[in-house]
Amino acid sequence: MTAGSTPVIGRPYGSARVHLVNERLEPVPPGTAGEIVIGGPGVGRGYLNRPGVTAGVFVPDPFGAPGERLYRTGDLGRYTADGQIEFLGRNDHQVKILGQRIEPEEVEAALRGHPAVTAAAVSAHRLGTDRRLQLVAHLVMAEGQAAPDHDSIRDHLAGRLPAAAVPALLVPVEALPMTPGGKLDRRALTVPDGLAAGPSPHRDLVPPRTGTERRVAAVWQEVLGITGIGVHDDFFALGGHSLLAVRLALQLSKEFGTRIPLAHLYTASTVAGQAARVAELPPHREAPDGRSVVPLGGTPGERPLVLVHPLGGTLFCYRDLLDGLTAPFEVYGVQGDVGGAAGPPATDLAALAGRYAGELAPVLGDRAPVIAGWSAGGVLAHELARALAGRGVHAHRLVLIDSHPQHAQAAEDTEDTEAAEAAAADLAALDALRDRVAAQGPGALLGADDADRLFATLGVDPEEVAGLDAATTATLMGFWRDMLAGLTAHRPAAFAGPAELLLARGDGNGPVDDRAVIAAWRELTGTLTVTRADGDHFQLLRRPWVKAVADALRGPTGQTGE
Repeated sequence: MTAGSTPVIGRPYGSARVHLVNERLEPVPPGTAGEIVIGGPGVGRGYLNRPGVTAGVFVPDPFGAPGERLYRTGDLGRYTADGQIEFLGRNDHQVKILGQRIEPEEVEAALRGHPAVTAAAVSAHRLGTDRRLQLVAHLVMAEGQAAPDHDSIRDHLAGRLPAAAVPALLVPVEALPMTPGGKLDRRALTVPDGLAAGPSPHRDLVPPRTGTERRVAAVWQEVLGITGIGVHDDFFALGGHSLLAVRLALQLSKEFGTRIPLAHLYTASTVAGQAARVAELPPHREAPDGRSVVPLGGTPGERPLVLVHPLGGTLFCYRDLLDGLTAPFEVYGVQGDVGGAAGPPATDLAALAGRYAGELAPVLGDRAPVIAGWSAGGVLAHELARALAGRGVHAHRLVLIDSHPQHAQAAEDTEDTEAAEAAAADLAALDALRDRVAAQGPGALLGADDADRLFATLGVDPEEVAGLDAATTATLMGFWRDMLAGLTAHRPAAFAGPAELLLARGDGNGPVDDRAVIAAWRELTGTLTVTRADGDHFQLLRRPWVKAVADALRGPTGQTGE
């Protein structure tokens, strides 16, 4: 094994069974880190006189016969291309960054794959004035490399890891700290003085040059809780996320006395870009942005691609997809009314889709678009395709990205009382959380009963919501409540055109019967092509898994008749 390489521990032998699983003991797809668990007749019965420890480590085997157990090793691994298991270290160091669970060992393995890096250690530290948890990588550079090439290393990681797993700081060291026993001493991975106060000092920082840029940068500083912001810095690279973007739009609107459309943040995510867009707006009055349809770039004149917002209402979930499209499209997005402008409420999905179709049809003209939506956005995309057909605009294809129609049909299924009761319970729980936030502030979401389960349904990290101000939280929760009610009450009719259903092999929302999902969409579409892709529900729209979505948009690749 060469220096800096990752050990491979081979394959199981004999009667032993080895699985790589997530925290719900569900198999992870190839290339994804998971806990190594062992099954088979060789698994012991537990620890002597330690029932508490036994219960957490020797667990019922979901892959075996009733009564069999799995042994949870606490080690991380992933499958290589030839089916062997690559050892990634212990899972004791897992951290949560921007709502995503990150395995530092997986980031370290990706860093060691860069030719300029000999060894790497990744740890989480609280950086910036708001003490936000971010990743820091300590790197031993290859001979002749005095300091890391930050752009090269981050570009290398961006193609292999989700954005949240790319370290905020890269710290060169002569050697990694080790314990007397020869193991990495993670407690000794400290951040040098002067680097913990804000973003990486290795950026080419260009300070604000105009009054408008200075005002925009000041709002960023308040929202992100950091200093030293340059005009070319990217909001999301500095730790911003979709919920903070909503707060940013509201704060910019307050600062400049005119409504700043959330759509501006999709195509202008730097201080300079946002300042330029602000300068285009009329002062001291409502900006004419009641539009839900926003241009997202692409190649003018090519086939239109329409991306429909999910339950959260914004289009930021498609950022990695837009960067990785493998076919030329002229791209448009359909955003929700998160900011509270006038329009049909999200509680009526048919009326909402009718409004969207009314805005979209003149933009499309006689061109047949590809219409796509992720998660609940797939249900909306389906309804939008039907509404456009009623206006004489027929979709070239409908792409449903891990979208499950039974969530929207629970209310009409009179036999499935459990699903209907669950939907009603979600609405009641969201109402209770809104009341609690109104009385105690957004921080009350942390530790609230049912908060984690409910926000998983919404596709939202409660820690991100808890970090917002009260006004932004109230705006978001009001929209989410309307969307959840609309999805619960929606009764979809069939769309006669062709559709492709892209299903995640590893589902982040819990176990789902794929056959029921496929059967439901078959009843609601003309012809259905089914494709399965690596990754879970949320990973599908992140690098590197998002490539499968880009390929699906380019053309059907799955199999029909499933």
